Amino acid sequence: PREHLQDVVNACIQVLREVQRGMYDSIVKGWSEMSCEELAAAVNDNQRLQEKCEEFSLEVEEMVPQENFRLMLLAMLEDVSSEYINLAVTAVRFLAKLILLDLEKPVLNVLFTKKWQSGNERLGAVTVTTLDDYYQDVVKWLPPYFFAKFCKEMLSLVVTSFASALAKRQKEKDLERHMPGSSSFIFTTDNLTVAKTLMADQQEL
Repeated sequence: PREHLQDVVNACIQVLREVQRGMYDSIVKGWSEMSCEELAAAVNDNQRLQEKCEEFSLEVEEMVPQENFRLMLLAMLEDVSSEYINLAVTAVRFLAKLILLDLEKPVLNVLFTKKWQSGNERLGAVTVTTLDDYYQDVVKWLPPYFFAKFCKEMLSLVVTSFASALAKRQKEKDLERHMPGSSSFIFTTDNLTVAKTLMADQQEL
């Protein structure tokens, strides 16, 4: 009956909110075990659900005659719609984080070490090549709006990770003072070599 329609709509919205909470938990807690394709699919799924939410809002305006209840339902639907976008952005964030793991061993663990100082590693080129390989796929998987979000997040993560690598070596340097020979930190007195290596990495990036 039409008089119970608003209660049905309200119940549906509550279920959607519960599903969203479950979806958020599955991404945040399980992202490291997911594939890049699965995270990209989560972005697209949530975008489509957000679009469906907007379509449903138009139907609610016609289905629910009581103004105060209709406005309340529309406000709730708007919250649900916004949460779908937040979920998509969350998936983008963890997609970038997952890709960064591929740079950990060949790049981040070598940065600012004696091995890096040798100048033979070309970590800037490795970073660019790795990210370019992923970008070729991600640009096909994600809508333009979310691909732009992904690029911004990836850039932020790379910069932050390079800075974190430097901070890690600084801690190793402090440890060296107490335990000589235990550190791989490279900043001794050869600042010119360090500067040349940094400039080479910057040019490749």
